[in-house]
Amino acid sequence: MGFQYFETDARGHLPVGTDIAAVLRHGDERPLYAAWNTYGHLRLLRETLAQLDAGTLNLDDPDASRAALQRDIDSVAALTPAQALEANRRLVEFLTGRRWSVMQEAREAGDSWTVIGDALGVTKQGALDWYKRKIADQEKYVGKFHDTDRARAVVDEQE
Repeated sequence: MGFQYFETDARGHLPVGTDIAAVLRHGDERPLYAAWNTYGHLRLLRETLAQLDAGTLNLDDPDASRAALQRDIDSVAALTPAQALEANRRLVEFLTGRRWSVMQEAREAGDSWTVIGDALGVTKQGALDWYKRKIADQEKYVGKFHDTDRARAVVDEQE
């Protein structure tokens, strides 16, 4: 299966008519992020429309605001909460999968495990332990495509 391209609108949302199942099956991080963002945008629009309908918003022209909100809702793809959660999960998996290689590059660029841990919001030891586990995973699952020597060269536990 080759790369599949998914259109977004000017704000980065998936437009109405987008095949959300295809995004979830074949999308890379860009359309998955767009799906997650689209859902959040829809949620905000629907909450605002509900407040407007309940009379809890004081606007000069509620009818024009209601129409504008509905036009915006109608212009983007409809996602269910479960679809948004799946997009979130897949996006996190993509980003986490790339983390170890960027950690390796940070070490090769001279960053300490403390600096890397701080960037990730974990301790030096937490960053190092996570990196080591990911090297083991790479060796186990994609061993012939993994440069073990290069990955292990940055493991030096000293600053």
